[in-house]
Amino acid sequence: MAKKLLIIGGAALLLLGGGGAGLYVSGLLGPQAPVDKQAEEKKQQAAMAAAQPVYLQREPLTAPVMENNRLKQQIMLTLSLEIIGSDARENALKNLPRLRDAMLRDLFTESILRGDGSGAIDLEDLKIRMLQAARSVVGKDKVRNILVVKAVRIG
Repeated sequence: MAKKLLIIGGAALLLLGGGGAGLYVSGLLGPQAPVDKQAEEKKQQAAMAAAQPVYLQREPLTAPVMENNRLKQQIMLTLSLEIIGSDARENALKNLPRLRDAMLRDLFTESILRGDGSGAIDLEDLKIRMLQAARSVVGKDKVRNILVVKAVRIG
């Protein structure tokens, strides 16, 4: 009985050893490629930088508040664009005059006040409109959000 177990155990060891040698020779169990930790770290940092937004604060814009076809007051707005990626930031900086023009055209075309007569600024509508203007210049997938940094009434 012990002889049979010894023969079966020896045969199993030979089969396992032969299988392992075959895998090693075929390259499946070859030596591991050296891991370049610095290259991996740089890839991770680049991926994180691409995912993190870049904020581009615009110089103040002035929006008129009209009443009975007369200028009642003005509102000075400071906006910040939440841009995705450094290439989009460069594109936005290159097109600042076009971006300012698109935003001013919108501000001078439609009122930024709520329609309920309260005189309050409709920030949600303003953000949507400014986001559409920014995306039309910079690119739809490049501007994530518009942040209203400051809104000051003048007059």
